[in-house]
Parts: sequence; structure tokens; C-alpha cells
Amino acid sequence: MQMLQTDGTQTVFKGTTSNFARHFQRVHKAKWNDYVRGKAAAGDSQQSLAVFLQTAAPGGNSAEATGTNTRYRPTNPRQKQITGAVTRFIVGCSMPLSLVENADFRNLLEILEPRYQPMAAQR
Repeated sequence: MQMLQTDGTQTVFKGTTSNFARHFQRVHKAKWNDYVRGKAAAGDSQQSLAVFLQTAAPGGNSAEATGTNTRYRPTNPRQKQITGAVTRFIVGCSMPLSLVENADFRNLLEILEPRYQPMAAQR
């Protein structure tokens, strides 16, 4: 167990998390300070990583961040690239083609690239 002092507060990290914390503190100083402030404002309870990442990463790939809800056309190079990668994953891992119809899989694709139009299993 190691103690890491940040802005007068002490945070306990165990295991490999300390390496990540040191990296985060040194390389991503502004985000680290935001994290520490958010944690201090929450009291003794740790700020949720999901909440932190939602507020710390504006301008990401999401349609909400880009201000557009436009889906890729089937001929779009990015659409083709993602479809190819998904196809190689399914075939390479011997997954059933019906995976593309799974709601959780579609949700994953939506989160990763909101403009992507998932393919459908054709029978």
C-alpha cells in the first residue's frame, strides 16, 4: 500500500493503481486536479469513475459532443472500416453472426461510435 499526497489531501492506492495514479498526476495534471477537487467535494466517498469520465472528456466522439446526430451512409469510409473490423472480430473469434442483433452488442457499438449504422444478420 502506498500513500500519494495531492494538494494537501492523502489518497490511498493499492496495487497497480498507484502507477496509474502517478502517471495521471504527472501527465494529465488538469484532469488529475479536477478529479481531486471532485473527490474532495464529495467528502470521504470516492467520486465515481463514470461520473468523472463524463465530465472530464468533452469533445469526444459522441454525437452529443460533436453536435450532430447524422448517421454514416453505407458508402462512408468510416462506416466500411467499422463494419470490416466487426466482421473480422465475429469471424476471427468464431462468434455467431446473430451477435449483431444482440441489444447489448448494438448498445456497445452505439457508445463507441454513435454515427455508425450496425449491420443486420441476413438469413
